[in-house]
Amino acid sequence: MISIFLLSSISLKAQESILGHWNTGQENTVIEIKETDGKMEGRIISSDHPKAPLGKLILKELRREENLLKGKLYSPKFDKWFDASFSQQSNDCEVTIKVGWVERKVNWTKLQ
Repeated sequence: MISIFLLSSISLKAQESILGHWNTGQENTVIEIKETDGKMEGRIISSDHPKAPLGKLILKELRREENLLKGKLYSPKFDKWFDASFSQQSNDCEVTIKVGWVERKVNWTKLQ
């Protein structure tokens, strides 16, 4: 019984760890990921890019699949939603964006 409790607590902690503020590494853009009405989503809260759409929904449909989070990531440059996966290791998150057969990986850093 204790081991089940410990395993479920570790699982819950891992699910919540993606929540918070993340620096995307591009023009000091910061995204806030939070849970609203049982759904995880992310919005741009600050950026040095003059045309960054502050408050814009940039992550949606986030769901846990095994050790990854998967969802949709919006690209203002292309004005399109792309499939993305998020692999978090502590305060770093490797974001893999899929465009057709091509994948691009970027690293985000969690802010304290």
